[in-house]
Amino acid sequence: MPSQTLTIADSSPWTTPTGAFNLAVKCKGGGGAGGNSDGFASGDSGSGGGGGAYAYKLIALPASSYAFEIGQGGSPGNDGGNTSFGIVCIAEGGQAGATGSGGGRGGRAVYSTGDIVYSGGAGWDAGENFPGGGGGESGSESGTGTSATSYLGATGTAGGDGGNGGLPHQNGSNGAGYGGGAGGGCHSLVDGIVKYGGTGGYGVIELTWEMPAESASQSPSGSPSLSPSPSISPSNSPSPTPSASISPSPSPSNSPSLSPSPGPRPEPGEVINPQIMMQFSDDGGYTWSNENWQELGYSGDHQKRIKWHRLGRSKDRVFKVVITDPVPVVLVNAYIDLEAGTTRR
Repeated sequence: MPSQTLTIADSSPWTTPTGAFNLAVKCKGGGGAGGNSDGFASGDSGSGGGGGAYAYKLIALPASSYAFEIGQGGSPGNDGGNTSFGIVCIAEGGQAGATGSGGGRGGRAVYSTGDIVYSGGAGWDAGENFPGGGGGESGSESGTGTSATSYLGATGTAGGDGGNGGLPHQNGSNGAGYGGGAGGGCHSLVDGIVKYGGTGGYGVIELTWEMPAESASQSPSGSPSLSPSPSISPSNSPSPTPSASISPSPSPSNSPSLSPSPGPRPEPGEVINPQIMMQFSDDGGYTWSNENWQELGYSGDHQKRIKWHRLGRSKDRVFKVVITDPVPVVLVNAYIDLEAGTTRR
């Protein structure tokens, strides 16, 4: 199935392409600035800035549009900005390094939002008569960003690299990648001259989404049709809805049955084994049974029937079914096969 990827490094609303689904959002917060030196010969250098956090969110059926913001890389003395995609995916920016000891912490996972979140790496603590501190690496899909351990900026496999701290009488380097923390400025060789920390790396958003194959996604009017439209038509026996009231005995025939009618057979890359889950409650929906999962069947298998057997004895039982896979589904029938039980005295 066709997929598309877009890397965004500016700020403006994003409009979801018609028919898009399985929107994967990756955010990196802006990197923190490197600290400035104190302006004294052989004095304190600036510590490195922290790398931005990383956040990932998968949106099966995205909204029509999202406001977003790219976290700015921190300018000297300032933290990196948060990167956000709506309210569903947020990556915190890294903290600025201090003058002297005090490497900026990385953007924190606990203050980020998404299905998966990782903190950025911390900048290196510089001190008196030391080079400037290296900047921390941003978090990434590989995990928490690497923290700097010297004047060299931290590096990793997937995060934005940190900038190098300055050597004597030099400014710190900017963050070397998206969300990378900046290096701190080194102490001067003479009094009265401040060496500045670098600017943190900008945050970034990466979007990847899937589009339906034309033959599988066009409605009769020619517009894509992706939203499930459940329609349950019960037979004369009770149906699995909150209003159902049954008194089955423990027999193999006590079997709720659904007849879904999925759409056409999927193209490569689509969900080819979607699932359906059923639970029941004997106390009006306050507590529920274990989840009972079944395969929903290939798209295009219009004769597929799902059954759950041997569900025991109950009175006033209610059922619910859940389908979470991003596939179009229509439920065309639902019924319960039950046997009357005997009253216990």
